[in-house]
Amino acid sequence: MTEENLPTDQNNHRFEAICNFRDLSTSSGGRIKPGKIYRMATPSEATPADIDYFVNKMGVKTILDLRTVCESDDDAGDKPLRQLYHRIPESHSHNLAYVNRLHHQYNRLMIQLPILPSNVSFLGELSYVNKAKLAYFYLRGEKDRSNAIISDMMVKLKLQGLYRLMLRTSWKNILRALQICSNVDYHPIVIHCSQGKDRTGMLTAMILNCCNVPANLVQDDYHRSEMELERLRLNPDYMARNFKKAAGLGLDMTSWMLAPVEALTEVKQWIVAHYGSVSGYLEWIGFNPILQENLGTLLMEHSHSVEAKEAQQTALQEMAEDLDPKNEEKQVSGTGASEGDCGCPRQPVGKHQNHHRPIVKVFNLAALLKPSVHRHHIRKGRFDHL
Repeated sequence: MTEENLPTDQNNHRFEAICNFRDLSTSSGGRIKPGKIYRMATPSEATPADIDYFVNKMGVKTILDLRTVCESDDDAGDKPLRQLYHRIPESHSHNLAYVNRLHHQYNRLMIQLPILPSNVSFLGELSYVNKAKLAYFYLRGEKDRSNAIISDMMVKLKLQGLYRLMLRTSWKNILRALQICSNVDYHPIVIHCSQGKDRTGMLTAMILNCCNVPANLVQDDYHRSEMELERLRLNPDYMARNFKKAAGLGLDMTSWMLAPVEALTEVKQWIVAHYGSVSGYLEWIGFNPILQENLGTLLMEHSHSVEAKEAQQTALQEMAEDLDPKNEEKQVSGTGASEGDCGCPRQPVGKHQNHHRPIVKVFNLAALLKPSVHRHHIRKGRFDHL
């Protein structure tokens, strides 16, 4: 798909400084009703005209921010939007009943649901020798040598490896995002991360799968981000401003801003090998086939009966109660990916049937990549790797 052949959004949305924007109606080839869910890069550089159009013309009710807390807090550019949307931090987003109450109170919500591999999952990609070297160099303050180990690991990991870890460790926030997308009261919804390519791309692929969108259209939508982001990728000032830490590791982030179809294809092959299908993965995280069908019906149908809406809300409420920490015998506070959560659903299926992990404190080597302190999990005394 060349740049000249890029599909045009049915609503013909145009922004001055918001990148990688499109309606999922376009992404799905028209299967999804226009104006339900949108995807984009961070709105941090949005102009006043963009914000006015975003809020008043499009009428966006809900923003799902998939960035980490540190990414969001460091981004001063989206402060104008924060003044118009009530911000719900990740620590409160797990309680859907609470989120619903705020929705009725404020109408416009900005919900933080970080989707990023946990620290321990990154460490699981290292050999035992390199783990020991990394700890040794880090404790001695030899930053260059420890960064070299991390850089080599990231190069070998590639995008598909990053997506694999993302899906494996951020399942709770992926589930919460799907639950919110399944509630018509929150529509229109905008999903974004930093570039709107990786985290947003994985969540979008899950939504399109629930709508039975053909694989080639899902691939085209993912690959389109590469062309949408080209002007940013070729802008040295933008790259230096947004990837300071990566530059310190010696990584060439221009290649990480690409969106090769092979990355999506390989991660889907991994999903099929471990969960049977994308639907099987969604069932594993707790988004069962009934909820998948309800989401697809909600997005594709132009009208909904009262009975169908009530049935959908009942199913979502039951899931919200199941995820309520008051009903958990043991609950880790702040269960999203930004705090290094690599827990598993309490009733997983398939190969991960007994994949529960005890919680212990470990040395935070991945602080080299992210500034916040995290909690890690170890299984049977070994770093768990996928």
